[in-house]
Parts: sequence; C-alpha cells; structure tokens
Amino acid sequence: MPKPRSSTVPFAALLAGVALAAPIPRAEIVDRVAAIVGDEAITLSQVRTQLNVVALLNQSESVGLESGGRAALETLIDRRLAMQDLALTPFLLAPAEEVEGPLQTLRGQTFAGGRDFPAALAHYGLTEDDCRAFFREQASFDRYVSFRFKTGQDVSPESIEAFYRDEYSAGQAARDAPVEPLEAVRSRIEEALAERQANRLLEQRIMELRALTRIEILAFAPAGGEQ
Repeated sequence: MPKPRSSTVPFAALLAGVALAAPIPRAEIVDRVAAIVGDEAITLSQVRTQLNVVALLNQSESVGLESGGRAALETLIDRRLAMQDLALTPFLLAPAEEVEGPLQTLRGQTFAGGRDFPAALAHYGLTEDDCRAFFREQASFDRYVSFRFKTGQDVSPESIEAFYRDEYSAGQAARDAPVEPLEAVRSRIEEALAERQANRLLEQRIMELRALTRIEILAFAPAGGEQ
C-alpha cells in the first residue's frame, strides 16, 4: 500500500486527494476555490480530503485547515502540476488493479480505537471513493516519476563506492552496527542513489512547471491561516 509522505516535493511528497463536497444547504456556498493551477481549480474540500486521507493512513488525527491547510495545498498544487504534465503521456495512468489492491488492503485494517474501515471513514469524514481517487492519483504519479525520471538513468560505480564509504559505512559505524561488504549492499545503494537522482530531477521539473503555469492561491494567508 502506498505510504503517506511529507509535503515536500520528492515523492513526498506529493500525495493528492480528490474530494467530494459534503451536502450542505442550498443557501450556503457549495465549496470554495483554494487555488487555481492553470485552468484547473483546487477546492477547500480537496484540501480537507488531502489532510484527512493522510491522517487515516497514518492513523493520526487530522491537523485541520488552520494548521495544515497551506502545506496540504502546496502539495496538491505540485501534484496537480505533475498530473497535468502526465496528461501528455496518458498511458501512464494507473489501471484499476493498482487502485483496488491498496484499497482492499486498507479495508482489512483495524484503525486507531479499534475502528473498522467504515467507522474510520466516518471518523475522518471520508468516503471510499475519496480513498480510491487518492490511490488512483498516487499510482499514476508513481508511474510518472518512474518513467520520466528513473528510466534510462545510470548510477556510476564511483558514486556507489562514494556512498558506501561516506554514507553507508560511516552511518553504520556511528550506530555501532556491522558494516556489510560493498557487494552485499550494492543493489540497495544503487536503488537509493537512483531514487535520490529522480527526486532531484522531479524537484527541477516541478519548479519549471511552477514558473510556466499560472498559479493563484486564494484561500490561505502566507502564514498558513485560513482567510
């Protein structure tokens, strides 16, 4: 099952949720636009869903819009930019089985307080479709990152040896843990370096997309408080 990450760009990052606005009286505004990214809107209900799905997966309480809304919105903006970029290669969209598998795993879990899945959804104000949309977009995003930033990338023997010497061996020694031979950990080091490189390329691409795309933030003050 995909794991929630921090709100920074690399992998991090970048978890998204597509929200359905809760029914409210006709006299009230149905939803509020939190940001405009190109010609697409991100709503406050989507920001709430982002916070609540991450809290569900972490089995923690949602931090709420006031304290976590701005960071969640920035994550959604970065993810929306990536998905707009992904639209140029639609074959990267995740098939249903990449969504239903994680959702089925989630259904079988017991959540904080002994809640089953329906009770956990109710606690966080979510629907199963919210989780399904979250997993669908994350799976597509993972395909995008792998295709755009990992395919064809080579990790040099020199960089592997430097990582082994300067990071792996030094880290193990600092923890008073055994240091395995290079050949025993070479594949893990190569994978870590490839992901690090992909993260760096992803950050660069998101910065380019932010520079090229009209982005208006409407719902949160710079300090992170809801307006």
